[in-house]
Amino acid sequence: MRIDLHTHSNRSDGTDSPSELVANAVAAGLDVIAITDHDSTAGWDEATEAAAGTSLRLVHGIEISTLLDYRSIHLLGYEFDPTNAPLLEELDRILGGRDGRLPLILKALQSHGVAITEADVLRWSDNAAATGRPHVADALVELGVVKDRTEAFDVWLKPGRPAYIDRYAADLFDA
Repeated sequence: MRIDLHTHSNRSDGTDSPSELVANAVAAGLDVIAITDHDSTAGWDEATEAAAGTSLRLVHGIEISTLLDYRSIHLLGYEFDPTNAPLLEELDRILGGRDGRLPLILKALQSHGVAITEADVLRWSDNAAATGRPHVADALVELGVVKDRTEAFDVWLKPGRPAYIDRYAADLFDA
């Protein structure tokens, strides 16, 4: 049995729509995948519809941004109640933190002479629940500032680099 329990669609920082993610999993001969977008269940319905009538078993999941002792921990969760009010409130706070740091990242890049705008980034996060650093990285590649996402993070976007801006994440144990 071939299983991948950690996939992302373009509802977070993946590049495929939920339907494309399912189609690619089927084409690759996977038996089970979990859609685990960052801090969002926005792709579940589309993925469920795409998986219907295929041999693929779809697991509904999420990757929650959390902190433990000031360290980022990404917590995977599967088959939980997506209508749980406290969870939805916490996910809204997390997504708000992702969106809220975008202007600060852009300001930091611009202060270092990088000509980048919010419109440049939003083209890459069209369907995402929140706009994040991977979308900024994709815009930096498109603008010719860096050659790929890895270089964007290494030079600009990871902790300790000039355009890294911290954001809210849930407490690991609370999540």
